Amino acid sequence: MILCPVTLPDGRQNRVRVLRTEKKLGIHGSPTCVVEFDRAEGFLLGTRGQGFRAMLDLMNGARLGVAAQGIGIAEAAYQQARGYAADRVQFGAPILHQPPVKAMLAIMLASIQAARALLYRTCAMMDLTEAIRLYLQTERGEKDPENASLREEVDRNTQLTRFLTPLCKYFATEISNQVTRAGIQIHGGIGYMSETPAVHYHSDSIITTIYEGTSEIQASFALKEMSKGALFAILDQLRAELEGLKGSYPDLVAKVGQGIEWINQSLPALMGDPRYALLHAKRLCDMVIDVVVSVEFLQQASLSAQENLLAKAYIERQMLVVEMNAKRISSGDATLLQAIDKILGIPPA
Repeated sequence: MILCPVTLPDGRQNRVRVLRTEKKLGIHGSPTCVVEFDRAEGFLLGTRGQGFRAMLDLMNGARLGVAAQGIGIAEAAYQQARGYAADRVQFGAPILHQPPVKAMLAIMLASIQAARALLYRTCAMMDLTEAIRLYLQTERGEKDPENASLREEVDRNTQLTRFLTPLCKYFATEISNQVTRAGIQIHGGIGYMSETPAVHYHSDSIITTIYEGTSEIQASFALKEMSKGALFAILDQLRAELEGLKGSYPDLVAKVGQGIEWINQSLPALMGDPRYALLHAKRLCDMVIDVVVSVEFLQQASLSAQENLLAKAYIERQMLVVEMNAKRISSGDATLLQAIDKILGIPPA
């Protein structure tokens, strides 16, 4: 990692300049520029050879930030669309009362809440892990009789956060794209006008699936962590949480438990060829996210009638999606890649 200042320590102008500002689809408040380095002088940051590791540390934190950004954009788009639907009168009544519009808004809201639940779960785990790590560095922590088990918890949670972080980024930003696109649809023709907020939210959301690692990269990172045991660790954790919820929500717990089993049943098909596993990486991530979010929603279901209804609606809808995804994964094998090559006209390697 190299720091290249505009002005050098001796006051000389460095040989670096901005050639132009790029014209982008969205996020116009954040300038992206072409920078020319003409034998410019730079200064090494940190330890030689460790720049890439430092960049990855930076990106891991940034991925959660971009997930939050996607959720924020989606929330703004939802609020805008709901307000417009309440004001826009068609056939003598606000379109908010039209069943298709109600359904779109309900899915938008549930999707945002799902992305937020996953992000908050991950951030809470990170905060707790860091607190335990700092505690173990104190004199009291070193003498704590639970020292060994706390260190195990830190190691386990660190593995899980490495797994959940790319899932947060992938899910929240894809949701942001879907929600903002639905917001345009609810606005109708006026939503296609470039001066409307609905269009701005959508154009801003698109970059979130791209920078700090595309959605496809996030899914591949998550798949890599799954292969190291993170998948079984998170599923074991979810089963334990479901046990505590069984008494209050037996039917919903059973459905989520079946969703976990669908994930397990799909895994053998992915183990034969890493290319086939990568092909279905996003689908597998979707399945894991659905069961994690379902457990989170059940944890919140007792807070209000609205949260209870949200949990029920989400679980009943998404566990069907989990089943469908599991069957699609299990029904194929690596020969599917050959079929895709033929469809695309790609010659054999």
